[in-house]
Amino acid sequence: MLNLNSFSQTDTSKVVLPAKTARLIIKDLIEGDGCKKTIQQTYVKIEKLEERDAQKDTAIIILKQKDSTNKYIISQKEEQLRLCKELSEKLQKEIRGHKTKNFLLKVGFFGSAATAAYLLILK
Repeated sequence: MLNLNSFSQTDTSKVVLPAKTARLIIKDLIEGDGCKKTIQQTYVKIEKLEERDAQKDTAIIILKQKDSTNKYIISQKEEQLRLCKELSEKLQKEIRGHKTKNFLLKVGFFGSAATAAYLLILK
């Protein structure tokens, strides 16, 4: 009984497919590998675009801060110019007042001197 070969196994490691089906399978496998690589490249591209967007957002925030700082500087400069104009006008009025005062003092001095000289001559 030990030597009887009533049952024999066949080799199942080989699958026989028609050539047309095998070509279509190979084509699908190659396309699938290409799609996987394309998806990987797309994910890398998406990451780079997200990084670029983050950098743009950062740049926009920095530029908005600079803009607000510049607006503040401009408003302060306008205030300084207004104050300078006011001071300049006040100083010009003061100068005119001093000139008038000096003129009147000179006229008074020369008038007094002339009167004194006249009185000295008449005596």
